Amino acid sequence: MTADLAGPGAATAPPWLTSMFGRDDVAGLPAPESATCALHGRMTSASAAREFTAKTLDGWGLPCLIDDAELVVSELVTNALRHADAGGGAAPIRLQLVNHRFHVGCAVRDPSGNVPAPSAVGDLSETGRGLRLVEALTATWGWILVGEGKVVWALFETPAC
Repeated sequence: MTADLAGPGAATAPPWLTSMFGRDDVAGLPAPESATCALHGRMTSASAAREFTAKTLDGWGLPCLIDDAELVVSELVTNALRHADAGGGAAPIRLQLVNHRFHVGCAVRDPSGNVPAPSAVGDLSETGRGLRLVEALTATWGWILVGEGKVVWALFETPAC
């Protein structure tokens, strides 16, 4: 399986992160720590994703990254729930976190090929700021088309906690 890199930050996606999505051109790189959680398109999925993220990052000794990562993961999962045409019973949304030396990657995979795009929102708009928050809180982000669907990913620099 190959992944088509696209979207903002696609050119900067590190090979250890894109390898999570089926790329097999990263031979020789050390395997990063990773954790995966399947989310089944329920209203509680964003909450479950935040809880999973907090537990995982705490377990990796990165408690100072939890707040930003929870917000980003919540936005990505919410967007997947809101905008993915899951087709009634399609594959669940999958959250994956990866810890690789100086960076932590998070990725949300959904069955839709609809690509994310930041909304043009006004100052008084109540919605449409999610991807702008992702952009503000991460080193970079992007999306990758994979098989049936896409992965929206974000990359954090690992702080010294």
